[in-house]
Amino acid sequence: MSGGRKGQSLREFAWVWVWLTLVVSVAAGITITVLLWGDTPTSHRDAFDVGWKSSAAVLAILAAFVTVERLRLSQREHHRQLDNDEATQFNTLSSQASEQLGSEKDAVRIGGLTDLERLAEQYPNLRQTVVDRICAYLRAPYQPPPNVIVSAVDAKSALTDTSADQAESSTPGPSDDEIAARRLELDVRRTAQQILHRHLRTEARSKGSPHAFWEKISIDLRDAVLIEIDFNDCQFASADFRNVTVYGDAGFRNARFQGPVVFEGATFYGAIWFMGTKFDGDTVFNEAKVGGAAVFHNATFHGAIWFTRVKFAGAAVFSDATFKSAALFSLAEFDFAAVFNGVEFGRDAIFSDVKCNGEVTFDGARVNSSKGRHEWPDGWRLEQSPLDSGKPRRLTRTRNDSPSERSGDGPKA
Repeated sequence: MSGGRKGQSLREFAWVWVWLTLVVSVAAGITITVLLWGDTPTSHRDAFDVGWKSSAAVLAILAAFVTVERLRLSQREHHRQLDNDEATQFNTLSSQASEQLGSEKDAVRIGGLTDLERLAEQYPNLRQTVVDRICAYLRAPYQPPPNVIVSAVDAKSALTDTSADQAESSTPGPSDDEIAARRLELDVRRTAQQILHRHLRTEARSKGSPHAFWEKISIDLRDAVLIEIDFNDCQFASADFRNVTVYGDAGFRNARFQGPVVFEGATFYGAIWFMGTKFDGDTVFNEAKVGGAAVFHNATFHGAIWFTRVKFAGAAVFSDATFKSAALFSLAEFDFAAVFNGVEFGRDAIFSDVKCNGEVTFDGARVNSSKGRHEWPDGWRLEQSPLDSGKPRRLTRTRNDSPSERSGDGPKA
């Protein structure tokens, strides 16, 4: 289990070296005695004395070597026993946590989550496994209590059609026992979310933090139902939020996604906050629905970003955001204001066939690349300036809404 003991040598002691050393000691004693043998009894006695002492010295070296080897073997056996104890403890905690997460009692399930957290703190090499288990628990089907759903009713009505709302309203409501069970499960799920937040925050790196920072963690929350998630200041190796459903606000302020992140098909019944967030890889929001405000102020997208067919039921704020690569908003729907003031576009910027029910502004927005494909919403175009000037070009308002003006300098998408 322990990384420090991994790869310990398991070779057995080679007894051939003992017999070889014994032969060498006898041969050395005899050789020295013969070389020092003189003509007098005194010289004979001295030669014999030096000879046997030489043999004894070689045997002493052998004894020291054997002692060291025995200590090494003893230490190896001790480490092996520690590994066995750790493995036993891990298996015990793991099995207990699995049993607890399947319990009908919410307090027991919370205990299982805290046992997994303790397991990850003790064994850093198991942290990704623990996170995978927590995410698997959150991916289990769940229906929030009515008070949580009611708090998102305005956003829900904006994201669903009338027939769906009528069908849901005609469905019999849950019983009191079912509502109580949902509320208890809500506490368990909030505990799981809090564990992820505690250990993925970059603040946990500081020495004064009571929690360890779990590095290079990927999360998989596909199809999960989450409540008021707080991933502010967190760091992810990669993240999969496909078809996730979030009741309440979703906070990702100053978070960092080091790899690809997918929100395709996600439904947010509250606001989403990505202020100051850094996306190092490609980002996909295709066909996502946002019931509240979508704030990407000062966000940085190093990879390509897809907002194709996204429905923004609230205000969409991308002010001062930076798109290093392609920014694709084709067929996006903005029910309220869409603010792109001060945005930097690095390459492609495609707003083809967007639906804007509110005002769209690009005040101070600019394009840093003379190449790429550009298509803007009605009323906006790139200023006319030399393509080889090397200076960024700004977006300007225009009264000419012809397709040729809206497409800027690039071909239509």
